[in-house]
Amino acid sequence: MQQLTAVAAHVERTGRLPSASRNADPQERPLGVWLTNQRRDHLIGSMPVDRVARLDALVPTWAGKSGPRRDR
Repeated sequence: MQQLTAVAAHVERTGRLPSASRNADPQERPLGVWLTNQRRDHLIGSMPVDRVARLDALVPTWAGKSGPRRDR
């Protein structure tokens, strides 16, 4: 929950999702890596529904165009 709150605060402050790029600000990159991991879990269908709901509520654009895979 702490990471989600930090990502939401970053979006509020900067108007964009945090970057996982190696060139990202040292405080931003861990948030970007966390978000990348959340997207991966969502994509493969292993993310709990309640976590998806919390992410959707606080950071509506978090998943981008990806959705859970239905072939697994």
